[in-house]
Amino acid sequence: MARTRDEGLFFEYVQNNDLFGGIASKAVLVEGDSWAYHPFVSGALANQVDSLGKNDFAVLDIAHHGDEASEMLAPGTKQRRELDRLTISKRFSFTFDMIFISAGGNDIGNGLKTCIKDKQQHPGLYGKELIDDAKYAVVLSEIASWYCDFLDSLPETANANAKVVTHCYDYFIPRPYGTPILGIPLSEGDAHRHLIKHHIEDREEMFDITSTFLNRLLDSQKKLENDYSNLTVADTLGTLNGNDGGPDLSHWYDEIHPNSEGFRKIAKKIRKEARIRGCWPD
Repeated sequence: MARTRDEGLFFEYVQNNDLFGGIASKAVLVEGDSWAYHPFVSGALANQVDSLGKNDFAVLDIAHHGDEASEMLAPGTKQRRELDRLTISKRFSFTFDMIFISAGGNDIGNGLKTCIKDKQQHPGLYGKELIDDAKYAVVLSEIASWYCDFLDSLPETANANAKVVTHCYDYFIPRPYGTPILGIPLSEGDAHRHLIKHHIEDREEMFDITSTFLNRLLDSQKKLENDYSNLTVADTLGTLNGNDGGPDLSHWYDEIHPNSEGFRKIAKKIRKEARIRGCWPD
């Protein structure tokens, strides 16, 4: 099993090992946000996908915390050009068995700033009623279009047969608890902060809004499976819920990121659904 964020080291490893007869038989590319690579959670999804390969995966991880789908998948961006070079360039591309993508979370997070009505101006509305449906529909449409653009680039390339796997995050509780260092939060939780600015203070009302955001992301992304047989959009919503039906905070590192145990559960759910669609490289 070889995992690296260094492209040169990855290709050196691949070239010096018989992938289909040596240590690793499957090559996996990971592109994503802080759910794929987190600087303080060693067991984020890139590591979990790697470990679920049972010492059989060579993983090139180009994910970076804070990245948006608009940066990773939108045509013409620096990161999309890097992704294209690895997947469709006739000169530089490599054949991957699976391309794992974690993208869209930060884009819908920005939607909490731009797609929510102010509670003071709309006191009669509650929870999801405060979502500006038209604005949020645009956000979701853009995310879906960027996924489609990437998927449409793969046919007739070295990765025409590569499986693409993604997910839809999980329900979380907006709370004033950002990324901690030595147990001390560095900042207020982003979702909580954005909703407070819209004068939404009730935790259950916050949860209703963020859950609706995630449900609509899942609905939008799931439709893509009808057009792309090589795509799995894993329904990971509720994976980390407890016996009471809500998020179990013992699986969470901060407001919006699971801990290693939580990521492990998410990764197993992703693998289960990808296997059903024949998209997990066993």
